[in-house]
Amino acid sequence: MSRYRTTTAALLLVSVLALTGCSESGGDDRKSDDPKKAVAAVAKEWQEADHRGDYRRLCELSTAREKHGTMDQCIVFHGGATPQSSSSAASSPSAPSAPSAASGSLAPSGPDGASTGPVTVEGDPVEVPAVGKHPAGWGVMVTFTVSKTIDRYALRVVDEGGTWKVDQYTEVQGHEMSQGNPVLAALTGEN
Repeated sequence: MSRYRTTTAALLLVSVLALTGCSESGGDDRKSDDPKKAVAAVAKEWQEADHRGDYRRLCELSTAREKHGTMDQCIVFHGGATPQSSSSAASSPSAPSAPSAASGSLAPSGPDGASTGPVTVEGDPVEVPAVGKHPAGWGVMVTFTVSKTIDRYALRVVDEGGTWKVDQYTEVQGHEMSQGNPVLAALTGEN
């Protein structure tokens, strides 16, 4: 290949990479200067998994500390059944088989089976300091309706081994909404 063709090919490659947004981070939002988009997506997916009853996915999106033990222990902690208890219930002729939200046979539901609306992220993620057992990270407010009431939750999302995970979640109380930063107030107890 001639020197001209090599230089042209190299310039073309650099141009293509620049136009497609390729960077040292390989397109990974966690490595960028502004991880807000990735953090918000994890928080939203975590809350949606909770609504679907997809506790396996919820636990996959949780930090090791938030899992409360093994994957099966995490699933049980959040209200799901372990594979062992599901299979023993299925083999019992007297146990009715209930449809699961994870299988898509139930509409997403909130407390007491009330229907829930779509999960949305309210505002931009904010940096939150370490508090107690929770490391520093990002706070995200997710909202959804339960029947006709708007529920707001603050989720702490932290980098665990190069992956964004949920480490804390708490309902945002009415008095916290009147604070300068309700997410920070809910996740740190600063009122």
